[in-house]
Amino acid sequence: MPDSVPLLSTGSGTTFIGFGYNLIFSSRLRLHFQPGIGFLRLTFDQQPQKKFPVAGDTTFILERFRLTYVQLPIQLAIILKRNEEAKVLTKIELGPVVGVLLNASQKFKQSLSGGIRRTLTLKYSFLPNPYRWFYGVQASFYYRWIGFFAFYRLSPLFKAGSQYENPRGEVLGYPRFSSFSLGFQIVL
Repeated sequence: MPDSVPLLSTGSGTTFIGFGYNLIFSSRLRLHFQPGIGFLRLTFDQQPQKKFPVAGDTTFILERFRLTYVQLPIQLAIILKRNEEAKVLTKIELGPVVGVLLNASQKFKQSLSGGIRRTLTLKYSFLPNPYRWFYGVQASFYYRWIGFFAFYRLSPLFKAGSQYENPRGEVLGYPRFSSFSLGFQIVL
């Protein structure tokens, strides 16, 4: 879709807040549970003469989907190195992530007149079309208190063939999102 609007990376991403619990098998092997809540934001940079998801003129300047999940990552952790006090310095983790949808919302910002910087913000509090269950596989590498992860989502975000109506009354299909994501974690 060369004329479609791009995903806005500065307004997109996932924030996860949770706590961890370890079931220790040995000094190098443990099962790590980390229940919490994840907030997924997908923001599109609307531009003149472009419309999500196909080409056309638009007055929209922002379109955002927000999905909130209760998540439970269950990962097998392998400790690679410890310091003198026996604290973990480096480790790798691999395992499934499952979750259930709490809420899904959509937000539009629309320019009300060409040259004037007035905007109208419309929010829809619950979307009926996201998949209720969230599942995938995650691999992580930690050094001290910072971690890097790769996640592959096995479930789609939205039901196949589902559509929504924007504020101008146009019926549009949901976009296809990448199933793969990269990121970092801070462990407190």
